[in-house]
Amino acid sequence: MQKIITLKYPKCNNNHRFHKFGKDKFGNQKYRCLECKHQFAPDYKLKQGKTKTNKYPPCPVCGKATFLHHDYRDYSNFRCSDKRCNHSFFIPKPTAALPPSISNLFGKKDLKRMRHSPFLIITVLYQFFIGKSSTRNISLMLFQLYNIKLSHVTIADWCKKFALIFHSISLSLMPMMNFNSDEWHADETIIKINGKKHYVWFIIDSETRFVLGFHLSPHRNSPQAISLLSYAANIGEPSAIVSDRYYAYNVPVKSFFPNSNTFVFKVFKMILLTISLNLLITVLKLGIKLNVVSILLSLLMLLFLFLSSFLTSLDFMLVSMGFNVVNLRQHYPIIIYLHEYKTHL
Repeated sequence: MQKIITLKYPKCNNNHRFHKFGKDKFGNQKYRCLECKHQFAPDYKLKQGKTKTNKYPPCPVCGKATFLHHDYRDYSNFRCSDKRCNHSFFIPKPTAALPPSISNLFGKKDLKRMRHSPFLIITVLYQFFIGKSSTRNISLMLFQLYNIKLSHVTIADWCKKFALIFHSISLSLMPMMNFNSDEWHADETIIKINGKKHYVWFIIDSETRFVLGFHLSPHRNSPQAISLLSYAANIGEPSAIVSDRYYAYNVPVKSFFPNSNTFVFKVFKMILLTISLNLLITVLKLGIKLNVVSILLSLLMLLFLFLSSFLTSLDFMLVSMGFNVVNLRQHYPIIIYLHEYKTHL
């Protein structure tokens, strides 16, 4: 006996006008609605315990589907499929970076089983970390004031061994502070360990002067900045992050701090402006003949540097006043942008 199947397409409520339209990849019969021209398979059901998941993450702005725009070594760039939204965002890869060095500290958590008194050890640590004295100067001071012979190598070992105590004190103070401040400052510097170059990455809160995280690495690239900023993202979210305009900070900041107003940089354009003026004055004093084109190009370069430096300093003022600089730049012309600043003053 032939099986009678009652069909009804839920979108248009059609229950009588269908055509068979082949089979899907699971072998289920497909039908095509003649009213709305859509295809569907009524026998297709998801397996129990499994849900249909998208391959790529949804758009954080509109929640719609996205596609992979560019795939880099350390992160992926996704873009919203909706052309009206067209939002682009970055997601670091899980294997791109290692945990930061601040999470790998080791040492003693107390002063037990030490030959010297705890008072002497705390005095030495105080002079090294807060007094900013060298190990040799501390050894000389202890011998001259207290007649205590202590090697500078022993003092250096104490500073390494008891660093975990200071880290535990900082962790106990962090819940009592609010790090959602106006600015965080991120920077890196080069040091030498056993004759080899390494880089120390720091991120500091501008209001509390608290070191939010650090990372030691022999490399200076984007995965190291990802390690540092991924750890700092769990602590708070600032209004702006100040760095030295190094390219490695761009993607981590966009990934871990998407709600920040702007990404502010330390600007060296005023230095370039001063150098350009000094060079122009020197050339004019020496009496070197310049044609009209080169003079106009020099003046245009000076004008561009002056305007860019002025707008950058204006960004700092607007961020401190609570304005969203990114929205002002995207949706308003420069006249309204300056007018907003003047009316607020």
